[in-house]
Amino acid sequence: MSAEENVAIASRFIAEQDRRKGPPPDELCAPGYTAHILSFPPMDLAGHAALAKVFYGAFPDLKQTIEDAFADEEKAAVRYTITGTHDGELMGVAPTGKQVTVSGMMTFHIVAGKVEEASCIIDQMALMQQIGAIPSS
Repeated sequence: MSAEENVAIASRFIAEQDRRKGPPPDELCAPGYTAHILSFPPMDLAGHAALAKVFYGAFPDLKQTIEDAFADEEKAAVRYTITGTHDGELMGVAPTGKQVTVSGMMTFHIVAGKVEEASCIIDQMALMQQIGAIPSS
């Protein structure tokens, strides 16, 4: 795949998560898909979908906005901003109604138009501070 096609796949992956309010788009994921999400063990597509539903349940209006993206013939990377309102429980933290804005980065290993592996890092410290789960400095 070309770099441009891989950026389009990565962008669609993120947009479809927002549209579906949780699960990654299975039609874009290769058999044996693996997600690496900071602070969690590696997971398959079902595990990634379950975790995504937790976050979209806590932030029903969650939106991921891509700020920057680049790719080569096998990989794509995006830097994005997540915004949302904490209207549901998140890992034991009761809803606060607070608006959050956090940064994240995601890389994709793409083969023949399918995501084989995705790795995601979001600023979990900022997220937890913004909902009041841990004190700000």
